[in-house]
Amino acid sequence: MSTPSHTPPSIVTEAATFIGIDYHKKYSVYHAVDAAGSELGKGRIEHHSPHDFATLVKQCICHS
Repeated sequence: MSTPSHTPPSIVTEAATFIGIDYHKKYSVYHAVDAAGSELGKGRIEHHSPHDFATLVKQCICHS
């Protein structure tokens, strides 16, 4: 009886995007970088506009 070989998933760092978010009471501040540390964007998002968070993530995904 053979045992199935298990290969652990590899991490693709070339396409990784990191978004740091500092959450405040009325707004959040973000800074996005790619795996090489190149800046993709930074700014402020008001909490009354949750659509802006979705837009931020979509933009960062497109850069990777």
